[in-house]
Amino acid sequence: KEKLFFTPFYQGTAWHLRYIVGSWQTNEEHIWARENILQDYKNEDKVADVTHKMIKYKLYNDDGVSVHSGAPYYYNKPITLEAYHKIGAVCGGISRFAVGMAQAHGVPALMVGQPGHCAYIWYRKGQWVIGNDISGWSKSDTHSYIQYSWKRKAPFFPAMDNAQKNLNNYKLSEKLRFAARFSEPHDKFEVIEAASSICPQNYAVWQEMELALEEPTLPRDVVHQAVVSTQSRSRYFFLF
Repeated sequence: KEKLFFTPFYQGTAWHLRYIVGSWQTNEEHIWARENILQDYKNEDKVADVTHKMIKYKLYNDDGVSVHSGAPYYYNKPITLEAYHKIGAVCGGISRFAVGMAQAHGVPALMVGQPGHCAYIWYRKGQWVIGNDISGWSKSDTHSYIQYSWKRKAPFFPAMDNAQKNLNNYKLSEKLRFAARFSEPHDKFEVIEAASSICPQNYAVWQEMELALEEPTLPRDVVHQAVVSTQSRSRYFFLF
C-alpha cells in the first residue's frame, strides 16, 4: 500500500515534525494538495517547488482588484491553497503554497521573512534549502507565529538539524546543559565542557559556556584552554 506521506515524515525527529504538523493549512487543504499536485512534482525532492508551476504571480486578480486589498482580492472567500492556485498571489502566497504543499506530503517546511519579501525553507535530501529566495540565508528570519530554536535567524534551522544528526549525543548534551545549572559554580564549567565535547553542534551549550567562563575561581590556564578549544570546535555551527 502506498504511504500517505513522504519519507521525512517517518524518519524525522520530533523537531522536524513540528514543521509538518504545525501547519497553517486545514486538513481539507492538505487533502486538496495531495490530490492536485502536478505528478512531476509528487516526490520529496521537488514537492515544495511545485508552487512555481501552480501559482501565477499576480498583483491584481482577473477583475483588477489589488492583492494589497486583502480579502477582496480573493473575492472575500477563504484564502486556501486552492484559492492561491485559481486566483494567483505574490511572494507571500507563493511561499505559503510551497510550505503547504510540502507539509501536506509530510515534508518539513516554513515561511521566512526577507527585506520586503517572503521566502520559504524546506527539508530536501536531508538538509534545509531555501526557495523563492532573493536575499539569501543571512537576511532570512523565521516568520511570525512560527516556533524556532535558539534564535529567529533562518540559518539556525540547518544548525539545529546538524546538532540532531547524532540524536543520542544531542540529548546527552542537553541533559548535561541542564545539569550544569544545578552544579556548584566551580563545577559548572566542567559539566558544560563535557556537553560541548559530546555535541559541539549544540549552540545552546556554547551560550552557557560563556556564562560558565565568567566564574572568577576558574584558573586562567583553564579559561585559555577553553577558548582555544572553542575556536577549534565552533566550525560545527553557524554564528550570526
